[in-house]
Amino acid sequence: MNTTADGALYTNVLDMAKWDEALDAGKLLKKSSYEAMWSPVVLAGEKTYSYGFGWDIAEVNGHRLIEHGGAWQGFTTQISRYMDDRLTVIVLTNLDADHANPDQIAHGVAAIYLPAVSAAAKAIEDKEPEVTALVRRTLSDLAAGNLNLESFSASEREKWTPAHTARFSEVVKKFGEMKSIKLVERGRDGKLRVSTYLATFADAVVHVTVWVDADGKINALRVRE
Repeated sequence: MNTTADGALYTNVLDMAKWDEALDAGKLLKKSSYEAMWSPVVLAGEKTYSYGFGWDIAEVNGHRLIEHGGAWQGFTTQISRYMDDRLTVIVLTNLDADHANPDQIAHGVAAIYLPAVSAAAKAIEDKEPEVTALVRRTLSDLAAGNLNLESFSASEREKWTPAHTARFSEVVKKFGEMKSIKLVERGRDGKLRVSTYLATFADAVVHVTVWVDADGKINALRVRE
């Protein structure tokens, strides 16, 4: 089974550095292919989702971030590419997902070189406190294992099956009690409002990004330590 690259490719940090260099130089694909790969996918109804072809697409305090993690048989990995800063952090661990957080390590290392992407981002004025209240309530519901599907758009509700909700709830429970949540970025993604928060829990500091439609319903929710 360990012959393909979908979570079963054996490599090392030097080869990953070569891979990153080739991506940065545009040696592997034509320009239009890179643009498609690093653009949010367009869903039905012209909505978008923050995932390209094999890459998570994010923005941290105004810095564009393309990244992805991996896990396989006792190993976890992360590559985080801060595109406009020409900074890439690659983390390889020999621990499983229950005992390692390579994405957290990568983001922490990046903050050493780019303090602007630190988790200790400054709060901005919150002109839509109702969205913040929705996020806080949704995270609390998840921690309690009692998600209110009425908070989500009709299309998004289909994703929250009992199994998916249970998995997400376990993740949020591990963070412990929420101590504070502050807005650090707000903008638009097409017709959707996008808000990014820094939530401080008893056992974790978490970036929470939420996409909300004109009806005040959640179209997508992303939680990242």
